[in-house]
Amino acid sequence: FGTNKKSWARIRTYFLKDENPDINRTSAPRPEISEGRYRVSLQSRTLFTDDIYGIANITKLSDEFVLQDFFQTEFQFNPQPDNVVAVTKTNPNYTLTMIGRFQANNFFDATERLPEVVFDVKRLPLFGGPIFYESETGIAELHRNFRSGSNNPDYSTLRIDSFHQFSFPNTFFGWLSVVPRVGFRATYYGETRDLDKTMFTR
Repeated sequence: FGTNKKSWARIRTYFLKDENPDINRTSAPRPEISEGRYRVSLQSRTLFTDDIYGIANITKLSDEFVLQDFFQTEFQFNPQPDNVVAVTKTNPNYTLTMIGRFQANNFFDATERLPEVVFDVKRLPLFGGPIFYESETGIAELHRNFRSGSNNPDYSTLRIDSFHQFSFPNTFFGWLSVVPRVGFRATYYGETRDLDKTMFTR
């Protein structure tokens, strides 16, 4: 779809009335499951302009076992599907991405990013000289959400992470490549967990 016909979307749905939702082919115990079971998923890539595009990968499930019961192949590769939307602006010198990650299924643990913005500078010659510079800086509002019924309390924090690197590629004798690098990374969290109040179970 779209004016240039380069955008696409795929929607998958599966609804059923499970007359035996308590059937369990594993040794792991299960809670009570409703007869109404479903799976709805959306995958898309939208090209807004030549240098701006968006993606969406969203899956809503009726319960945490529906993939295990009816989509075994997918369950083996991705038992807890992610829910992410993102918009990216590309440039020959940099990439700017805004990401939204959210907990669509409250029976899975999830770390939400509401939102996260990442600015990635590709490797470039510094002032046109032989030294190259690259960096990646991200700001994220993180929410740690535990599954419904968990004894762990949800919490959130602001994270700022920045990485910068300089490199000086050289070739000696026509075959020996040497690339000295120097860089640094700094990460800031607005809050951290108080482990004295955290309960650990074995």
